[in-house]
Amino acid sequence: GMGCISGGIGSFVGTPSELALVRMSADSKLPPNERRNYKNVIDCVRRIATEEGPTKLWRGATPTVTRATLLSACQMGVTSGIKSK
Repeated sequence: GMGCISGGIGSFVGTPSELALVRMSADSKLPPNERRNYKNVIDCVRRIATEEGPTKLWRGATPTVTRATLLSACQMGVTSGIKSK
């Protein structure tokens, strides 16, 4: 219950910053003429939102949220089980 909800919400909220970090990492590996040259995470998030549209900030969110939801649910279940003993 609570683990699913908290994991899903946290993952959904964090997806844009995770996307920005992946983009910045990949950008540094591109040839110099193809790089976007992001200044920082905020610049990257802002440019994705303005150049590609705000919904693109959550590209790939479905598997990330699903993974976090399941992981948090299991973690909360195990923690509760251990505490109750």
